[in-house]
Amino acid sequence: AKVCQALGEAFMEKYPDVEIEVVQGGSGELKTRLDSEKNNPQADVMFGGLTQADAVAYEELWDQYVSPYDKDIAPAYQNTSGYVTMKSINLQILLVNNELAKEAGVEITSLNDLLKPELKGKIAMIDPSSSATAYRWLTCILYVIGEGDPESDQAWGYVEQLIQNLDGKIATSSSVAHKSVFEGEYVVGLTSESNGLSYLTDGFGDQVTVVYPAEGTTAASYGAAMIKNCKNRDNAETFIDFLVSDDGQAIYADSSFRPANTSFKNSNEYLPNIDSIKLTAEDYGYISVNQQAILDHFNELWAKYN
Repeated sequence: AKVCQALGEAFMEKYPDVEIEVVQGGSGELKTRLDSEKNNPQADVMFGGLTQADAVAYEELWDQYVSPYDKDIAPAYQNTSGYVTMKSINLQILLVNNELAKEAGVEITSLNDLLKPELKGKIAMIDPSSSATAYRWLTCILYVIGEGDPESDQAWGYVEQLIQNLDGKIATSSSVAHKSVFEGEYVVGLTSESNGLSYLTDGFGDQVTVVYPAEGTTAASYGAAMIKNCKNRDNAETFIDFLVSDDGQAIYADSSFRPANTSFKNSNEYLPNIDSIKLTAEDYGYISVNQQAILDHFNELWAKYN
């Protein structure tokens, strides 16, 4: 991602004695790798793809660290667990391939539109067990459709109908939800705002449309955490501090992400004012503590039809 490259370059310019080695992968894949290496950690920081839920669900992988810059983060996203430092805010959006939607004869403006028979097998969704973004999409659906009650029959009934309309197709890499739509494999994908906005920023607004669901969406925050017993703790602290310092947040403000320090205003012309978007609040404590139960429920429904 461009913002990751920009952050890395700016960090190394400020700290020329610190060398960064990057290993890329899906959040689920990386957490599995970290777990396998926990007796001999090979990494110092997991950067990105971490939600507040991961602070609880994968607590054994992280060392506690709260940056002195954390106090500048929007209160809802501060590091109350002591493990995950939130660097950016990202909304859940639908990315639509304009030509394919026209061919299918569907207009997609809402979550309920995803249940249309014309979209059967044409929806790009990621397995919520394998991706932080996908898990946040699942909790988004539960809270939005459940009107604040993620355990409601209404919420899980929608999930069951959506699973049926996926027609057995689900991916394990979060990039599929936007790349496959852009490349014309699927009509619509469930992805994050930053992914969708990157296509508009790069001039592809004639090919894809970013949709904020009419029923509402949620604002997730993604962060970084220090690996437990990492070999370079001082450098890890310095890097996490940089992400949420003014220098790091200014880079996010010039990208397709919303900075976690909301005093920085994003300059991206395609990013709508957050006040213009219908947002549904989530209970971060609930989705953290109940992450495995929520995933188990989803997997039971998936197995029922696949």
